[in-house]
Amino acid sequence: MINSIRQQAIVGKGGHIEILSPELPMGARVEIIVLIEASPLETTHNLLRPKTSQLPLRQGVSGSKLLAFAGCIEPFELQKMSQAIENNCAKVDLNEW
Repeated sequence: MINSIRQQAIVGKGGHIEILSPELPMGARVEIIVLIEASPLETTHNLLRPKTSQLPLRQGVSGSKLLAFAGCIEPFELQKMSQAIENNCAKVDLNEW
């Protein structure tokens, strides 16, 4: 039995949305969740809006206090971290959901 269907649609006049799928059994109760895509202008505005005003102020530490930790992570571990960041950060899987 099918558990979910993902489709994209265009909202018609009066908010009308049509979902056509032969896998849907007649008379079955379904839950519908509508996700409205943000316009490119909204996305750009959100990306450019400063996030710093939303973050609590934190006290930093001087670099000299951090020197005690220098060399604590093995070079091969640093390389693995760098590779993971390079391979996976900022990538979006459009089929994830």
